[in-house]
Amino acid sequence: MEEKTKTFVKPEDFLKIQIRKQQLQQRLRHKSKTTASDKPENDLGSNNVFDRKKRANPFARDTDQNNKKSREDSLIQVEDTIFELIHSTKSKPSANLEAPILEVLNEYEKNVIGIVQENTKEEPPKIEILKFLPVDWSIKRCIRILSKTMVTPSTLKSSVEASGLTGFVRCLDIKNTNSGLDISSSARFHQNLMYWQSPHLPWLNLVQRNSSNNNPFKLNENEIDSLYKDWMNSFKNLFNLLRARQCPYFYVLANNYNILFRAAGIGGRAEMHALLTPTSKGFRQMLNDEEIEFTQPLKKSGKKSLTPNNSIVVAPDENNEEEEEDEMAFLEDLGINKSDIKFKENIKAKQRELEDDHGDVSTALIEGADCQTFFNFLLNAKSTLPKVGKLAGIPPTLLAPVGFLGGTLRRQNMKSSKLRIDGADYFSIELIGAILPHTVHTLTTLLSELKDNYNLTMANYINTIAFTKVSKELINDLDTSQTFADNVFGVENLSDCGIDMEVLKTMCSVKPEAINITERLQYCRKLGGFTYF
Repeated sequence: MEEKTKTFVKPEDFLKIQIRKQQLQQRLRHKSKTTASDKPENDLGSNNVFDRKKRANPFARDTDQNNKKSREDSLIQVEDTIFELIHSTKSKPSANLEAPILEVLNEYEKNVIGIVQENTKEEPPKIEILKFLPVDWSIKRCIRILSKTMVTPSTLKSSVEASGLTGFVRCLDIKNTNSGLDISSSARFHQNLMYWQSPHLPWLNLVQRNSSNNNPFKLNENEIDSLYKDWMNSFKNLFNLLRARQCPYFYVLANNYNILFRAAGIGGRAEMHALLTPTSKGFRQMLNDEEIEFTQPLKKSGKKSLTPNNSIVVAPDENNEEEEEDEMAFLEDLGINKSDIKFKENIKAKQRELEDDHGDVSTALIEGADCQTFFNFLLNAKSTLPKVGKLAGIPPTLLAPVGFLGGTLRRQNMKSSKLRIDGADYFSIELIGAILPHTVHTLTTLLSELKDNYNLTMANYINTIAFTKVSKELINDLDTSQTFADNVFGVENLSDCGIDMEVLKTMCSVKPEAINITERLQYCRKLGGFTYF
């Protein structure tokens, strides 16, 4: 006993022992209450004999004394265990005081549970990693960049702004050239925010020409004539730059249609070409009258083939032919005249032609020499200059990544702010304006050098999304083995067009993954690429 009293117990161990002692006492009290409540009692006040409980056997063994003895024995055992815990030098891990509840299952239930668990196992979603950003030929109206690193301040120094402006106008890579300009990230970011536009009227939105913010106003005839002559000179100069491969692409945005002109080599095409969207039956008939051949790559009813006399022949569907023959035979059996049947067929044919009008499916592709004829058609067509509406007398808008005669230098509006998301600080940059495809690529290349992850959220002009759909369809129809050499020569021929070489390679690529509609992207530095989110 003397040796036991000399041992020292830590306060933490002593508190644990006290807690265990209280838990054991509560369990013993709970056990005694349950045994007392389960003790049978005779209900002598009941009149019904059958409702009375069975009389206790007087010769039976006294259970109260046994319960008292068992309680005393358990208390003695608890006292002994407490003293042993107090005088023990090593602390033992505490055991669960409550026994686990075991569920007994038969074989059928076990098999059912196993099958359900196998079926509910979901494979982790595969993350598609894009090593390079695909080209989206639609014009962006807004881009939001979210990152933890500040890319550029809201107010720029005069030297930074001048270096960015000089680099864009002269088409210089200020980082890799010895020009003496500022090569900071702010200057390069400012350089990538610019584009050329004609005409430019500050009080009108000439990119989204059907915008509700445009207030109608009236121009006199002299103003309309001078504005249109200036626009014709700009359009001619820009088309000559495209044909000489000094401009990779440019846009023509009118009230009723949008056109994307692209140089030879872009998108794997060997000749310069134009994408026109949307088109109507009347406009396509005008092209046929001018002997301009075109195709509609997104046409679902059948591929269009052009005959030498420029008449369009649509490949018929066998199922539709069988249905029409059955319907014709049924109508003839009913005694309907053939003239009435032909009249009904003509109505159906007109309805089929009008179904896809003014949509993405109506997008037309014009290539080669027909592209030159189409250019002359736009210069002389009366529909080019709108006569009615809010923008009456104002010619279509020209947008280009390089300078041209009569073009106005424009820059996207930039808004920067600081946000706090989930306890972390983020920097947000919002760009608003006409953001061209090459601008998105150059900005992502610059942001990837900051050694930080970032998110891109983009909003497209809906009327220009068809350009990306048609471009992707054209690449899927190409034979990549035959067009690889053309792709290499296309990049070399466009080396002086004023666009970064890496961006130019992506635009001339013939891989299907090189073109896609992009709206939300996330750059992960660990994965080394972009992911959709």
